[in-house]
Amino acid sequence: MFQIRFRPSDAIEEAADDARRRYGATDIPVDVDAVLDVKLGMNLVPVPGLQQRINGDAFTSRDWSEVYYDQNQSATRLRFSLAHELGHFELHRAEIDALPATTTIEEWAQLYEDLPEDALGRAEVQANMFAAALLMPRDELTARFTQALAGAEDLRRVAVQQGLTRNDYLEYVVQYVATGLAKQFDVSVEAMGWRIRNLSLASMVP
Repeated sequence: MFQIRFRPSDAIEEAADDARRRYGATDIPVDVDAVLDVKLGMNLVPVPGLQQRINGDAFTSRDWSEVYYDQNQSATRLRFSLAHELGHFELHRAEIDALPATTTIEEWAQLYEDLPEDALGRAEVQANMFAAALLMPRDELTARFTQALAGAEDLRRVAVQQGLTRNDYLEYVVQYVATGLAKQFDVSVEAMGWRIRNLSLASMVP
């Protein structure tokens, strides 16, 4: 039976930090391609129309030798998809290795879809959390968010002068900061905004 245990968010943060150190991927933006290709020896294989075939942007072969990805996704989405697959490798390798063997993309996709929904859901959530922590490390993001917040002070001041409350201008400030930070970390603005909220960094906005 495929089972995925619950993992605290701090444990996933630590796993991502540990992976980054072990693979020498400490620069920002994190070179996730090099981790998979150079450090782990996984071939990155573009597959046209993969999303329609497996209802997903990427997946890793059963022997962990190849990562197939839909080449039509955006560059930032692809980086997140690859980091997600690395999350499965780091967090769920033993559980996935215990599954029955498959020989085609469709067989593996069908096997994955037939897994218990609760376990599969936990695996996907954890892989997403790992990807976010890998690409947007908590300590580095917190430091850069603090710096970027100072740069957004003029925006906040204008909002206050126009009579807006903190609740009124908070989203404007967060989006302004997220847009700048997304470029630094090479992620989508949506992913950066999610990460900022997940780490409660928005509470730093005065």
